[in-house]
Amino acid sequence: MIPLLYNITDLIAKKWSMLILRIIYEEKEVRYSNITARLTDITPKILSDRLTELQQKGLINRNVTNNKPVDIRYTLTKKGKGLVKAITPLAKWAQKWIK
Repeated sequence: MIPLLYNITDLIAKKWSMLILRIIYEEKEVRYSNITARLTDITPKILSDRLTELQQKGLINRNVTNNKPVDIRYTLTKKGKGLVKAITPLAKWAQKWIK
């Protein structure tokens, strides 16, 4: 059980990860520029790193079109949607109890 908890916290503990997931969850499909518009303090490198990590962990999809210019959009996978739904009660608890 303890190793499983470490794996879960590794998924959600990195700064910006849950905020990025929430944005994608709310918008269903989002471009990189939409994320940077909502997370004004995140650096391009950190955002790129987090998106890559979330994709590697199977939480988001990176969808590339063949348009000119190339259009890249991010969506949640089934696994990512499940994580956001599982974390929502914790976020509601934090809103109520953590000032």
